[in-house]
Amino acid sequence: QVRDLERELAAAPQPRWRAERDRLAVVLARMPPDAASQDLRFAHAALCDRLAGCARQRAVRDALLVRVQAVVLGMEQAAGQLGHGGAADAPASRLADLRRALVEVRPLQRGVREVTGSGPGTPRDVPGSVEPPGTT
Repeated sequence: QVRDLERELAAAPQPRWRAERDRLAVVLARMPPDAASQDLRFAHAALCDRLAGCARQRAVRDALLVRVQAVVLGMEQAAGQLGHGGAADAPASRLADLRRALVEVRPLQRGVREVTGSGPGTPRDVPGSVEPPGTT
């Protein structure tokens, strides 16, 4: 899932989206409110939604990485305790901690599917607003 997030974040043309969002913000700010085109406002909002989605993806990726690293470290410590004749209840306690950490990761995994999946909650596409014709 982390690789999927990395791939999606790398594929998203975020610098271009930011530039287009900023350009639209300038255009909208210079237009009288009554003259501002609904399409321009919608395109600006869609770009803001896309960039916010990327920020959420980065946050989910970072949280997943932290949890995975904690689980791996815990497993290494438990293995070290077993190999060095640690207290008999220490590995059991460590495994219980690891199970709790894995339980905490599961909602994050669901969050990854929600952030990266298509369907309700994903930014609406504005054909032709950012992507070249034929890519939407």
